[in-house]
Amino acid sequence: MKYVCQLDDDGYFLGLVRARSSPMEANAFYMPRGAIDVDHPEVPPGQRACWAEGAWAFSPLPAPPALPPYVPPSPEQLQADGLRQIDRDVDGIYADVIGYRATEYEAAERDALAYQAAGFTGEVPPSVASWVAASGMDAEAAALDILGEAAAWRAASQQIRAQRLLAKAGVRAGDLSESMAAWGGFVQQMRLALGV
Repeated sequence: MKYVCQLDDDGYFLGLVRARSSPMEANAFYMPRGAIDVDHPEVPPGQRACWAEGAWAFSPLPAPPALPPYVPPSPEQLQADGLRQIDRDVDGIYADVIGYRATEYEAAERDALAYQAAGFTGEVPPSVASWVAASGMDAEAAALDILGEAAAWRAASQQIRAQRLLAKAGVRAGDLSESMAAWGGFVQQMRLALGV
């Protein structure tokens, strides 16, 4: 193992890096791009080292670039950010509760409704049968469980929609901080209620 000096594209010393040993030749090393095999420089405070013409040359550290002046976001930007945040929060709840399984859950609900309409008799639909196998419930209990979960999610979804529309209306009306604070409380409460 060997350490060599790493330079930037302009030849300035960045630090020490490890050169890997060659498995084919003794005392041969693979040099990282931009590295040189010389003694590292002792850089005085406030200076930087540059490898030039076979020797280290020192120069003062350049002044950091000036930061652009802070421009506070406009009311329109804040409003747009608030509206986007509301939608991201809803998308996050949906992703955490159902992910990309909405079609699967809708099929399970349809199967459970059909089985219920048949008086819980006859062939058990596939979505209900898979829940029977996974849960250990009988077919009727599994169908009712699917329907109960679907009803609970539908009610939560309607509540989310109503609150989302109210929050966005408040943001558009100019009540940004109040609307976003109320929305944040609702999101936290809904996530707790849904267990996500």
